[in-house]
Amino acid sequence: MPNWDDAVSGLHYWTTEQSRLWRVSHLDFMARRWAVASLTFHIDLDCSNPVNDAASISSGYVIDFEMEKGLDNDVTTEWLSACDRCNPHQGWLGIHMPQPRWVQCVQIFHSVRPLVGSRGVALDRWDGNAWKEEVVIRDLDPSTWKFMYFPHSSVTQYDGRARWRVASAFIVEERWRVASISFYLSDGCTNKASGIEITSGYTRGHSTAAAFDDDKDTYWESSCRRCGSLSIWLGLSLPVGLPVVRCVQLRQV
Repeated sequence: MPNWDDAVSGLHYWTTEQSRLWRVSHLDFMARRWAVASLTFHIDLDCSNPVNDAASISSGYVIDFEMEKGLDNDVTTEWLSACDRCNPHQGWLGIHMPQPRWVQCVQIFHSVRPLVGSRGVALDRWDGNAWKEEVVIRDLDPSTWKFMYFPHSSVTQYDGRARWRVASAFIVEERWRVASISFYLSDGCTNKASGIEITSGYTRGHSTAAAFDDDKDTYWESSCRRCGSLSIWLGLSLPVGLPVVRCVQLRQV
């Protein structure tokens, strides 16, 4: 299968400022090539402000499975690594921004095909001299959306948002399902809050919106099975200045 072994040969890392290069790499040994269907980098903690002015970079790619196909927010296309039977961190996909910015949230969707996904992935940042591993997750499943959060105190402290969530306190044997969740700003659950819906991740077809739509026939489903305590959650990001959340209504499936 034709491939380009080096998709970034013209990118001089040694002259690149820190925090301009960001990537996601796999942590597992790959039995085949590594595939990523969708990868989005955001500069806000709510994953609502994607980076849209960056160049695509990668360790390499297979012809017809170029970098852009893993960064186009389209799960029907995918990027495929040039390496086959890749060692950990050998395959990676990322962005090169025109100026330094702090990525606070990454959204990733693995390929639906078997044997081309990695259970563990890392968010890496170029620190001016080398790649630095910043965030690690080890519970990725095929056909699921997973969010990687990397708050930066100097950015998040002044972003004008207050974030609330409900998390599973125990390990859930299968995936956690929530049919309905609502946050209220008054006792007695009478003043319903509205904001940006946030989550740890979800399975395809059961997004965060399905838990906030007041439809008893839809539900949000967590992206992982047997997730660790507090690692799966649903929440709401609200503007600072509103009253604090005083009541939450939750209905599980």
